[in-house]
Amino acid sequence: MTQPDLDFYSRQTAIVARGLLGKKLVRLYDDGSGKPKRLSGIINETEAYGSKNDPAS
Repeated sequence: MTQPDLDFYSRQTAIVARGLLGKKLVRLYDDGSGKPKRLSGIINETEAYGSKNDPAS
């Protein structure tokens, strides 16, 4: 499992959004038990905003 580098996110917003589809998102966290927990899922939907004229961005 590799993390996308900064160049991945330096592209146009819509291209990055498409590129994220199917990727696994993983979060490691401590729930206080002393043993790290892992939460993960597959990205199956994205939305792309980013225009200066887009009120939703």
